Amino acid sequence: MENRYCFVDETGQDVQSRLFIVSIIVLREKDGLLRYCETRERDSGKGKAKWSKVKPETRLKHLSPILSDQRFRHALRYSIFQKPTDYDSAKVEAIARALNFQAPEDYSAFIYVDALAERKRWEYTV
Repeated sequence: MENRYCFVDETGQDVQSRLFIVSIIVLREKDGLLRYCETRERDSGKGKAKWSKVKPETRLKHLSPILSDQRFRHALRYSIFQKPTDYDSAKVEAIARALNFQAPEDYSAFIYVDALAERKRWEYTV
């Protein structure tokens, strides 16, 4: 049985926005690429700041190397939803789509959802 590691983040629930976008990285191994992303976060100046609080040039400095890194080829996935939407259902649907895209027949999934409240975790459990 193979393992899949999913790292999930979303655009937030800004009432001004018309779209809700869920981005997911699906990996076969997590440690090396996770450390790489954390290093990019630090080196770009983004740090742990919320995406909406980061300047556009810092966002670009953070994302450009990740998007051009061949190790992420076929690993970056996203789903776009029109607002208003049920945010949790949309995230679960996006995770399912991401995992089912080119998935092996038999696998275990380990899913990390950024800033998921403890009271919401049961909604993401199978």
